[in-house]
Amino acid sequence: MIACVSPADTNAEETLNTLKYANRARNIQNKAVINRDPVGAQMQRMRSQIEQLQSELLFYRGDAGGAFEELQILKHKISLLEASNAELQRELKERRVTCESLSQRACDAQVEKDQLILKIESIRNGKSWDEIESNSNQV
Repeated sequence: MIACVSPADTNAEETLNTLKYANRARNIQNKAVINRDPVGAQMQRMRSQIEQLQSELLFYRGDAGGAFEELQILKHKISLLEASNAELQRELKERRVTCESLSQRACDAQVEKDQLILKIESIRNGKSWDEIESNSNQV
Protein backbone atom coordinates (compact mmCIF):
# COMPACT_ATOMS: atom_id res chain seq x y z
CA MET A 1 0.00 0.00 0.00
CA ILE A 2 1.18 3.47 -0.74
CA ALA A 3 0.25 6.33 1.57
CA CYS A 4 0.83 9.96 0.63
CA VAL A 5 1.76 12.24 3.47
CA SER A 6 2.64 15.92 3.54
CA PRO A 7 5.54 17.50 5.41
CA ALA A 8 3.56 20.74 5.94
CA ASP A 9 2.21 21.67 9.38
CA THR A 10 -1.13 22.61 7.94
CA ASN A 11 -1.73 19.01 6.76
CA ALA A 12 -0.54 17.33 9.98
CA GLU A 13 -3.99 16.05 10.96
CA GLU A 14 -4.64 14.58 7.53
CA THR A 15 -1.17 13.00 7.46
CA LEU A 16 -1.80 11.44 10.87
CA ASN A 17 -5.15 10.01 9.72
CA THR A 18 -3.49 8.61 6.56
CA LEU A 19 -0.79 6.88 8.62
CA LYS A 20 -3.40 5.39 11.00
CA TYR A 21 -5.42 4.09 8.05
CA ALA A 22 -2.29 2.61 6.43
CA ASN A 23 -1.41 0.85 9.70
CA ARG A 24 -4.93 -0.63 10.01
CA ALA A 25 -4.83 -1.76 6.36
CA ARG A 26 -1.42 -3.35 6.89
CA ASN A 27 -2.73 -5.43 9.81
CA ILE A 28 -5.60 -6.93 7.84
CA GLN A 29 -5.10 -10.68 7.27
CA ASN A 30 -7.15 -12.60 4.76
CA LYS A 31 -7.86 -16.33 4.86
CA ALA A 32 -8.89 -18.07 1.68
CA VAL A 33 -11.85 -20.39 2.11
CA ILE A 34 -13.26 -22.65 -0.59
CA ASN A 35 -16.88 -21.79 -1.07
CA ARG A 36 -18.42 -25.23 -1.21
CA ASP A 37 -21.91 -26.33 -0.55
CA PRO A 38 -21.81 -28.82 2.36
CA VAL A 39 -24.65 -30.81 0.84
CA GLY A 40 -22.81 -31.04 -2.48
CA ALA A 41 -19.61 -32.18 -0.74
CA GLN A 42 -21.55 -34.87 1.15
CA MET A 43 -23.15 -36.02 -2.11
CA GLN A 44 -19.73 -36.32 -3.75
CA ARG A 45 -18.39 -38.40 -0.83
CA MET A 46 -21.43 -40.67 -1.04
CA ARG A 47 -21.03 -41.13 -4.80
CA SER A 48 -17.37 -42.11 -4.43
CA GLN A 49 -18.26 -44.52 -1.62
CA ILE A 50 -20.98 -46.11 -3.79
CA GLU A 51 -18.48 -46.54 -6.66
CA GLN A 52 -15.97 -48.17 -4.31
CA LEU A 53 -18.58 -50.54 -2.87
CA GLN A 54 -19.79 -51.49 -6.35
CA SER A 55 -16.25 -52.34 -7.46
CA GLU A 56 -15.72 -54.44 -4.32
CA LEU A 57 -19.00 -56.25 -4.94
CA LEU A 58 -17.99 -57.02 -8.53
CA PHE A 59 -14.62 -58.26 -7.32
CA TYR A 60 -16.12 -60.62 -4.75
CA ARG A 61 -18.70 -61.92 -7.21
CA GLY A 62 -15.93 -62.62 -9.67
CA ASP A 63 -17.37 -60.32 -12.32
CA ALA A 64 -14.35 -58.04 -12.31
CA GLY A 65 -12.20 -59.72 -14.96
CA GLY A 66 -9.06 -57.64 -14.54
CA ALA A 67 -8.98 -57.88 -10.78
CA PHE A 68 -9.77 -61.60 -10.85
CA GLU A 69 -7.04 -62.25 -13.42
CA GLU A 70 -4.60 -60.25 -11.33
CA LEU A 71 -5.56 -62.33 -8.30
CA GLN A 72 -4.95 -65.54 -10.27
CA ILE A 73 -1.55 -64.27 -11.42
CA LEU A 74 -0.61 -63.44 -7.84
CA LYS A 75 -1.73 -66.89 -6.65
CA HIS A 76 0.40 -68.48 -9.37
CA LYS A 77 3.39 -66.38 -8.34
CA ILE A 78 2.87 -67.42 -4.72
CA SER A 79 2.81 -71.09 -5.66
CA LEU A 80 6.02 -70.67 -7.71
CA LEU A 81 7.71 -68.90 -4.82
CA GLU A 82 6.60 -71.59 -2.37
CA ALA A 83 8.02 -74.29 -4.67
CA SER A 84 11.27 -72.35 -4.97
CA ASN A 85 11.36 -71.95 -1.20
CA ALA A 86 10.90 -75.70 -0.69
CA GLU A 87 13.69 -76.44 -3.18
CA LEU A 88 16.02 -73.99 -1.44
CA GLN A 89 15.23 -75.52 1.95
CA ARG A 90 16.02 -79.00 0.59
CA GLU A 91 19.29 -77.74 -0.87
CA LEU A 92 20.16 -76.03 2.42
CA LYS A 93 19.58 -79.28 4.30
CA GLU A 94 21.88 -81.13 1.88
CA ARG A 95 24.55 -78.46 2.30
CA ARG A 96 24.32 -78.74 6.08
CA VAL A 97 24.82 -82.51 5.92
CA THR A 98 27.80 -82.02 3.59
CA CYS A 99 29.22 -79.36 5.90
CA GLU A 100 28.91 -81.63 8.94
CA SER A 101 30.58 -84.47 7.03
CA LEU A 102 33.46 -82.23 5.93
CA SER A 103 33.79 -80.89 9.46
CA GLN A 104 34.08 -84.46 10.81
CA ARG A 105 36.68 -85.32 8.17
CA ALA A 106 38.65 -82.18 9.10
CA CYS A 107 38.59 -83.23 12.77
CA ASP A 108 39.78 -86.74 11.89
CA ALA A 109 42.54 -85.31 9.71
CA GLN A 110 43.64 -83.01 12.53
CA VAL A 111 43.81 -85.96 14.96
CA GLU A 112 45.84 -88.00 12.45
CA LYS A 113 48.15 -85.01 11.87
CA ASP A 114 48.69 -84.63 15.62
CA GLN A 115 49.50 -88.36 15.93
CA LEU A 116 52.02 -88.14 13.09
CA ILE A 117 53.64 -85.09 14.68
CA LEU A 118 53.97 -87.03 17.95
CA LYS A 119 55.58 -89.95 16.07
CA ILE A 120 58.02 -87.59 14.33
CA GLU A 121 58.94 -86.00 17.66
CA SER A 122 59.44 -89.45 19.19
CA ILE A 123 61.76 -90.44 16.31
CA ARG A 124 63.73 -87.21 16.75
CA ASN A 125 64.07 -87.98 20.44
CA GLY A 126 65.73 -91.29 19.58
CA LYS A 127 62.93 -93.83 19.96
CA SER A 128 62.81 -96.72 17.55
CA TRP A 129 59.92 -97.27 15.13
CA ASP A 130 58.92 -100.47 16.93
CA GLU A 131 58.57 -98.60 20.25
CA ILE A 132 56.50 -95.87 18.64
CA GLU A 133 54.18 -98.41 16.95
CA SER A 134 53.71 -100.34 20.18
CA ASN A 135 52.87 -97.12 22.06
CA SER A 136 50.34 -96.02 19.38
CA ASN A 137 48.67 -99.46 19.43
CA GLN A 138 48.24 -99.24 23.21
CA VAL A 139 46.46 -95.88 22.92
